[in-house]
Amino acid sequence: MKDKKIIIESMINVLDYEVNNKKSLTKEWINYRIGLFMNYTLKSLKLQTNQNYIVYVKYTDNTEDLIQEALSKYDKLPANIEFIRNSKYASKLKQDIVGFKKLYLIRLDSDDMYHKSYIQQMYDYVPHKNTKILVNQSGYIYDSIQKRLAKYFYIAPPFYTQIYNTNKFLKGERHWLRIGHKWIVKQPHEIVGVNNFILHAHSNNTRTVFDEKFKKGIIKNKSEVEKILREFIGKG
Repeated sequence: MKDKKIIIESMINVLDYEVNNKKSLTKEWINYRIGLFMNYTLKSLKLQTNQNYIVYVKYTDNTEDLIQEALSKYDKLPANIEFIRNSKYASKLKQDIVGFKKLYLIRLDSDDMYHKSYIQQMYDYVPHKNTKILVNQSGYIYDSIQKRLAKYFYIAPPFYTQIYNTNKFLKGERHWLRIGHKWIVKQPHEIVGVNNFILHAHSNNTRTVFDEKFKKGIIKNKSEVEKILREFIGKG
């Protein structure tokens, strides 16, 4: 039996706060968000130094035609990255983890980015026996409209990896999940790495806004900003 299976779970328009916003079901919104995925998130994924992982980008079932139409405008996705109907995701995930001792389930919004070393970090990291969550608390926030990058720290951010015993997961075990992310630090967890993520602020965010509180952390050195972005999305 192999040691661990690493799967990145992402989504386009299946979160409650997005589904309740009818814009997330429209052609215009979907085209825009898939454009962000292709120009930022996908580049981050393709840049990973270890490509031994699977990505599932979930979408609301009744937006199938709009999703496929939007995807048809871009090059074919790598074999390990798939857009999938929300209703099919759970069964597909279970198929993928058979034969592995551990499941590492990484959360990533479809407009955000991980450092190019993150997958390798997950393979190398040896957590304590009872640890359920690996949490990334420090990273960056990027305003792609005004091209501003600032340092970012949050106790319970949307950048974390859940660890499961595969057999228990297949039998239905799930960590204690709640709306929002504060729950992740209320369970056995460890803080991993530094500056492992970029939270993306743009003109059509659901929640993330580059507001006044980030201005004091803005990185003003242009060369440093370019160097950081290269480590997340390459040359652009």
